[in-house]
Amino acid sequence: MVCRPALPAVLSDVNIKVRAANSLLSIVHSLKLLLLLSDEGHITTNRDQKMKEIQEEKAEIKKQVAELLDELLKKPRDVTQ
Repeated sequence: MVCRPALPAVLSDVNIKVRAANSLLSIVHSLKLLLLLSDEGHITTNRDQKMKEIQEEKAEIKKQVAELLDELLKKPRDVTQ
């Protein structure tokens, strides 16, 4: 039979392809982790920058509110009752 001698060659070919697929999956997994970890640093930097901007804006708004309250409290009241 012709099929019997070809069977080991086919099995060997299948084994090679399975190992190559496993290696490829391993490489893809490593690349995904690398991308995730490198993005995390970028995300952290952006978050810290945004937090700083928000805190500065908050301080400015508090200052404006304090000035407006001082202005309101220092104005003489118009008593027309």
